[in-house]
Amino acid sequence: MSVQKKLAGLKWRQVALLSVGVSVIGGLASITAKKEERTLYNKKLKQAPWVPPAWLFGPAWMFNNFFLLLAL
Repeated sequence: MSVQKKLAGLKWRQVALLSVGVSVIGGLASITAKKEERTLYNKKLKQAPWVPPAWLFGPAWMFNNFFLLLAL
């Protein structure tokens, strides 16, 4: 049985769980940056005034991953 057929049988709950897992892995990868590097990065870069709040990034990224994985 091909991978496409196996993935096509996933329920929305399984795709949501997979989306959360992919988001967590991405978050863990960002933790490895050194504190000095993150501070320098935040000081040098200026954000536009219309940027949404930072807390919205996580849910938006998970929402994006959900539909991306569902489309695959």
